[in-house]
Amino acid sequence: MERWDKPYRLRLFSPIEGELCPSDRMMEENIFLTAYEMELYEEPIRDSLKQAELLGENNRKLRQYFSDEIEMPNIRSLSLEVESYGGRLWSVLQAESFEKLTHEEVQRLSETWEKLTVGGFIKELRGKLIRLQFQSKV
Repeated sequence: MERWDKPYRLRLFSPIEGELCPSDRMMEENIFLTAYEMELYEEPIRDSLKQAELLGENNRKLRQYFSDEIEMPNIRSLSLEVESYGGRLWSVLQAESFEKLTHEEVQRLSETWEKLTVGGFIKELRGKLIRLQFQSKV
């Protein structure tokens, strides 16, 4: 297995999509937002992820999600960030390892990441409303 002084970094991107709700409850009038439109809400989303303790380097909670799904002996740390890129909003998983990951390890990590992000992201955020402040233009 190949080894070097600096950690290998694998970054997996998942677009963040959402719904804009007119009140405190889900209703038929919800407006679906693409990852392009969600870029406007980067800060409130980042704040919600911070409150859920999911952002940051070597995140224990994030690692627990993955450990429950797959073995990760070569992964030394996992971190999650929110990034705007190409006019879209992305959740970005970063995995670090001192050894180059095998194709199978990358595949398992990618499949688990996809499984965790599909259907409303990680369970702490499923169904969670993020309050937005709108200012009217007068």
